[in-house]
Order: sequence, then C-alpha cells, then structure tokens
Amino acid sequence: MIIHHIIPSEDITIYLQELPRHYTEETISLSEKDKKHLDKLKNPQRKREFLAVRHLLHQAGLDNNLTYDKKRPQLKNSGYNISISHCKTHAAIAISQLPVGVDLEIPGNRIKKTAGKFLSHSENKMAADDIRRLTLFWSAKECVYKINNKLSNFKQQMQVTAYDAGKNYIGVDSRNKHYSCFYKDMSDVLVTWCVE
Repeated sequence: MIIHHIIPSEDITIYLQELPRHYTEETISLSEKDKKHLDKLKNPQRKREFLAVRHLLHQAGLDNNLTYDKKRPQLKNSGYNISISHCKTHAAIAISQLPVGVDLEIPGNRIKKTAGKFLSHSENKMAADDIRRLTLFWSAKECVYKINNKLSNFKQQMQVTAYDAGKNYIGVDSRNKHYSCFYKDMSDVLVTWCVE
C-alpha cells in the first residue's frame, strides 16, 4: 500500500493513500474504542475508510489521539488540528497547527447536475462548465466548511473569487475572510486543502 506524504507548505502536512481492496484490522494498531466502533460498521467501504484513516494516523505518529467534538475530528493533547477526507478510492488526513481542511473528490459528470446548488452565477461562469473545475470549486468550499463548520449554505456564505490553474490555487471568500485553497490533480482523484 502506497502512502503519499505530501508537504504542501510549512503550515500543513497531508498523508494520502489508496484504499486497499482487503484491509484487515490485524495490520493496524487499534484502540479498544476504535475496535468497538469498527465492529458497529456494517458497510465494507466504511470499514475500509475507517481503517485507512487509522493507518494514516499511525504513519503520522498520532495513534489513539483522534477524538470527535460534534462530528469534528480533533487530535487531543497534540497541539495540532486535523482534517479527514475519503472517497471511493483514497483516504487523506491533513495536520496543521492552524485550523485546516482537506477534501478528496473524484471528478465526474454528476457535478454538473448539482453545481447550481453550491455555485452562484458568477462562479458557474468562472467554472466554464468544466467538470474538473466544478469539482475543485466544490472541494475548496468543502475545505473552508471543514475549517468553519458554522457555515451552512455553500452558495450564499462562500464565494469562489479566484482560480489559477498554473498555481493550483482557488480563492474563497466567506464572512469577510479570504481563504487560499490549493490542490493537486492526481488524475483519478483531486486533493484540495486550505489552512486558516
């Protein structure tokens, strides 16, 4: 299993891996709490995602530090913030001393059907009906949401204001604050991240 260790800047570290087809809990050190949670999961995909995140935490040296506060992941007693994302094929964690958001997305045609729900007219115009760009705009807003989960309306409370493919940059404004989001296109999956 390949672990991609992406260090985009001095502010953030991202660990990314493909979800293995056959994960066994014996290959990952789990706390008793994690074992009980894993036993409750019935969906095989959800189990793979859960185990992949625990494996990434192990790779980052953060075993058994993960807790949740109102569905928001936290690394207790570490001085770091964490964000978690997974999709059908990959899992990722982002670690930073600043509030952080990471998102994984697989580009696909379905984004065109939902774009009107999360993008304004000007954002749609900037996306130019491009599937990858639409997906990146969604992903950037998802990262900003993970930093500030009090935002509830992606269309009205967050606005994509800049896009630069050459710099892999997406600017998002929300509540009088600007967020600089960045991405890596790994062809089959898009990795987007942002720190406050």
